[in-house]
Amino acid sequence: MRWTIILLGDRYTLKLLSERTSVDLFKVVQVENEFLLESKEFENLASNNDVDNIGQELISFLNGLVFHKYNISSSIKSGGVMRFREDGKRDIFLKITETIKSSARLYEPTITLKKIDGEIIVNKPGQHFLDKVGFAWNNLKARKIFRLMQVGDLSFATIYKIVEILQSEKGSALYKWVSKNKIDLLMRTANHNKAIGDEARHGVSNVEPPKIPMKLEEARSIVSILVDKFLAELNSEGLRPTSAPM
Repeated sequence: MRWTIILLGDRYTLKLLSERTSVDLFKVVQVENEFLLESKEFENLASNNDVDNIGQELISFLNGLVFHKYNISSSIKSGGVMRFREDGKRDIFLKITETIKSSARLYEPTITLKKIDGEIIVNKPGQHFLDKVGFAWNNLKARKIFRLMQVGDLSFATIYKIVEILQSEKGSALYKWVSKNKIDLLMRTANHNKAIGDEARHGVSNVEPPKIPMKLEEARSIVSILVDKFLAELNSEGLRPTSAPM
């Protein structure tokens, strides 16, 4: 018996993932006109509800990664669970889903080169990124970061939370990636209503706002750098689970 999740969403995104996910943790496969999510996390699960629960976590994780890498928001959802039985038949447990929206397709091209000796080399730049994210699944703080990113709303409030998570993991070592002055300005801007109005985390602040608040575009750029550095570090260290759930 084998479990999979039926994936719904933007077909360009699903096609991209089917070409660029081959890690042990998860794989998106295309079977005729359907896209399915396979994962070792589904092994030994007893019910479709158990599979659906783990599948939702994996889809949130994937959506966050896709937004971080390609600036596509909430593009993938579960259409149900499929069970392949030993007799060759399959059971489908469908679910009702809301309208799926996606935005901003910014994919890298697939590059095909033909050498003088006739050898064909196919290079998919995004493959390197997506093939090395399975390690992040074992880090609960990384999971939470991508849950926050999956909706594509990188507001100051969301950015603040992501930086807080990274600070809790890295402490002062975070300033090796982005200067303390920059991060302090980001956090002060995110907090102060006189800096960014109603988007601020606090309705009223008793401290002075920054003289020159940080622009949202710069804050987004900073958090992208921090997340990239965090992923690269997790990759270099191997699978290193965090001790406490988020």
